[in-house]
Amino acid sequence: MCKRVENRLKGLKKHMEYDRIDGTRKSAFTAKLHKGNKSGHKGVNWIKSRKKWRAYIGFKGKQIFLGNYENKEDAIVARLKAEEKYYKPLLDDYKNEQT
Repeated sequence: MCKRVENRLKGLKKHMEYDRIDGTRKSAFTAKLHKGNKSGHKGVNWIKSRKKWRAYIGFKGKQIFLGNYENKEDAIVARLKAEEKYYKPLLDDYKNEQT
């Protein structure tokens, strides 16, 4: 393996260690929306085949399905509740460690 690839892999590994809190990426909390996002909210997308809105959240390297919804607003509420349940404790612990 060439030196450039080795250095890139080392940098990536260091970033991944720094960017994780208990297996969940910190950058996922603040990431921008994908340009193809139709809902205007992270973790909520339109499922054309079902004609429903799907809500999901990534946590500890897994994608957690939160349900399919007739209304976009219901899917957004489900996602926000999941953020409170899964992300808030991690962020609170992280902030306490920093101080």
